[in-house]
Amino acid sequence: MITLDRYTAASPLSRVDPLVKLSFALPPLLLCLWADRIALSLLVLLSMGAATVFAGRVSARIFIGLLALPLAFLVAGAAGVAVDFSPDPDRFAVAMPVGGVYAGLTASGLDRALRLFFRAMGSVSCMYFIALTTPPETLFHAARRLRVPELLIEMAGLVYRFLFILLDSAGRIRLAQESRLGYVDLRASFRSLAALSSALFLMAARRADECYTALECRGYAGTLRVLHEPCERPRSFMLLLAGVHGLLAAALLLIWRYPEMFPW
Repeated sequence: MITLDRYTAASPLSRVDPLVKLSFALPPLLLCLWADRIALSLLVLLSMGAATVFAGRVSARIFIGLLALPLAFLVAGAAGVAVDFSPDPDRFAVAMPVGGVYAGLTASGLDRALRLFFRAMGSVSCMYFIALTTPPETLFHAARRLRVPELLIEMAGLVYRFLFILLDSAGRIRLAQESRLGYVDLRASFRSLAALSSALFLMAARRADECYTALECRGYAGTLRVLHEPCERPRSFMLLLAGVHGLLAAALLLIWRYPEMFPW
């Protein structure tokens, strides 16, 4: 989380109007979810990845590494969609007996799994563009401009700030455990992890209470007000927005006009 925040602050797009960046990333995300086409999802993934790397100045290695984080969940979810069970093995392309039935892959199940996988990856790439180029404070400011209820904004801001307290506490406890060989083997690792989990909640709750007390001492009345730098709308980013949206609109029109050429 702290690393992600550092990348956001270093991005040259950090001062671009967050509403413009939302208008850049949200339409491809909605298109990716609505169209349910592998070709469109892959195009969204590539275009948003290119925008993050080249316009946002984020290393391609870092972006690919972040994309790899949800892979375990996506592969597990896609496998659950692809695998089916039936007493008839002839309906499967590949099957194996499991108890009294057969588990296997069908063409339709594999197609659904691939569509789900690429749709999720395309959507994640859109969210990563926002996360890697937009500081949280500017997002909260944009939410106020969109008339989002103040309570929701303040709750999101406090949760975001207390995440750093939680991570710092977890890091300190783990460092102390490692210095005492708390993770020397599997049994010790489980014991240390259980101790970390039990102590982390109490420590984080105490530090959060201390932070809240400090806020009240400084006149906190339910709203955190911070100064915001003036936002920019550079011509280069507006051209990028128009180009990416035009490319996706052309691809959607092509798929709609010639569906036999793009069955996937």
